[in-house]
Amino acid sequence: MRDPRIIRRRPPLWRRIWSRLGRTFESPRPRAGLAIGLAILLYVTINLAAYPLLKTWRLDLTERGLYTLSTPSLEVLRTIPEPVTLRLYASQAMGDAAPRLAAFAVRVRELLEEYAAAAAGGIVLEVHDPEPFTDAEDQAVAFGLAPLPLPNGGHGYLGLVGTNGVDDVHVIPFLRPERETELEYDLTRVVRSLGTPAKPRVAILGRLPMAGGAAGDLSPPSLLMIHRLGESFDLKVLPMTTGRIDPDADVLLLLHPRGLSPATAYAVDQFLMGGGRAVVMVDPASEAETLRRPARAFFAPNDSDLDPFGESWGIELAADLVAADRRLAIAVEVADGEAIDYVAWLQLEPENFAGDDRVTAGLTRLLMGSPGILRPLADATTRFTPLAWTTDEAMPVAVGLVRAAPNPGRLLADYSPGGEPLVLAARIQGAADSAFASGPPGGASMPEHLGATETPLDLVVIADTDLADDRFWVEVRTFPEGPVAARFADNDVLLIQAIEALTGAVDLTPLRGRGAAARPFDRVLALEAEAARTYQEAERTLSDQLAESEAALRAMTVVDDGTGMLLSYDQRQALDDLRAHVLQVRRELRAVQRALRQDIDHLGLWLQFINIGLMPLILLALAPVVVAVRRRRPRRPGLRP
Repeated sequence: MRDPRIIRRRPPLWRRIWSRLGRTFESPRPRAGLAIGLAILLYVTINLAAYPLLKTWRLDLTERGLYTLSTPSLEVLRTIPEPVTLRLYASQAMGDAAPRLAAFAVRVRELLEEYAAAAAGGIVLEVHDPEPFTDAEDQAVAFGLAPLPLPNGGHGYLGLVGTNGVDDVHVIPFLRPERETELEYDLTRVVRSLGTPAKPRVAILGRLPMAGGAAGDLSPPSLLMIHRLGESFDLKVLPMTTGRIDPDADVLLLLHPRGLSPATAYAVDQFLMGGGRAVVMVDPASEAETLRRPARAFFAPNDSDLDPFGESWGIELAADLVAADRRLAIAVEVADGEAIDYVAWLQLEPENFAGDDRVTAGLTRLLMGSPGILRPLADATTRFTPLAWTTDEAMPVAVGLVRAAPNPGRLLADYSPGGEPLVLAARIQGAADSAFASGPPGGASMPEHLGATETPLDLVVIADTDLADDRFWVEVRTFPEGPVAARFADNDVLLIQAIEALTGAVDLTPLRGRGAAARPFDRVLALEAEAARTYQEAERTLSDQLAESEAALRAMTVVDDGTGMLLSYDQRQALDDLRAHVLQVRRELRAVQRALRQDIDHLGLWLQFINIGLMPLILLALAPVVVAVRRRRPRRPGLRP
């Protein structure tokens, strides 16, 4: 039996393995291999460990900050009282069939992830792939999402459904890539409408047809504009004989208020004197009304004005005049298919809007039909701020020339620039006296007469009602799945922003037009232009030579009456030489065409190397340095080597 004093305890397994590895890698080459292996292992381990820890960290390096939410969006997200569920239905089948749409779907999903991260629990994001014959597809159909036919014969979905705790539903049937610049604006509006279930209340009073079916009913005679406003506001249409406007209404929309009774006009006046806000749309010649009434009433009056409120508000609508502008004229088709500029139909561009007022900020295009002219009164107590105007080449036109049967050719021939812009829309703010200074008119009943504004007046006055007509801002396209309204002007945005500005809601106009994620490759475009300048002359010369040689080759071929080609010796020799020349020219032409892409291909290879291979190479290069520094570190006393 061995002496117990000389029995040694066997070292642990891990120490034995470490000792064996140390002896194995004592030479420099194995140590370098070990360092490289450890660097690769460290790189993979750090990535795997960092993902769950850093997945909520975001760094937006895009030029326009496309993945950084704007301040209005963050403000909306911070005020969500209860969670909002957003369901994105994006078909993976679009990847191969519609690459552009698939890329846009990724952009939408990533932006929605930003919303969910910023909301800190206020948004529940669900992403579904509605494959055919699945529950996800049934849900997409039930919510009314629009299927998109794909080139391969199938169909896909790219739509958004938002819900909240009180069963409100907001649906975007199809997220169109064409509206990518409006993406954050649209998404934030959805979140705000669901996060604040109590929509602003808008009372509507006017002559234009506003009745209709449920939201989405596109049948006339109701205006699509009313359905558009109904998506954002709680609308209540008042009868023209109303004698009282609910003071709980946030905004009053006076839409072509022609022929108001004294009692109704007094109700409007007292609503405003009590602190109410209003969007007023009047028109000296409302084509929208004329088109929506019986033929027997075609020549009946179709005008509205500011009576009896103009003096109280400090504003007037020019009597019997409409604004015409040759520079803003819309081309219309007349006899024989000829197109001519109709100077009374105007297309306003950004330079015709007040960009510093949130009512018109961000607008890109407005279409108006025979609009009126607004002017401030000299002794007004209110402030008159123009919101939309013509160019300085505009001219007033008698309303009779556009009311019944306008002649665009005559209006254009008689056109004479006026020399100053005409105001088409304005904002009125400030203290004002009641339009009924002597008290209520006969038949009116109010608990108390207000002789002046309790809070400063705040109105948006627009001298046109045709901008609310479908023809001037939207086109209804019919698909097998149903009609779809495609807007081509910002007329609806003008009214929505006007109402939001008057209610004091969060201003979302900075979100509009933030820019698209797709950006041109400026360097690639420059290389293509430079290559084209360098090689296009050589390519053109070779192409001409090839065409001439092939023509000469065809001309040298002599064919007899069916026995075959008959060529002399000299002809055959020349033919062989010509064929060789054609082949040489083709080779040179292909070389030139390859040169057109050479620099671009080299740039692509460099980008692939930087994105894929450079970072691992940097880590591998740093690994020996780290090991060398570690080996040179002085050891603490008392530790075994």
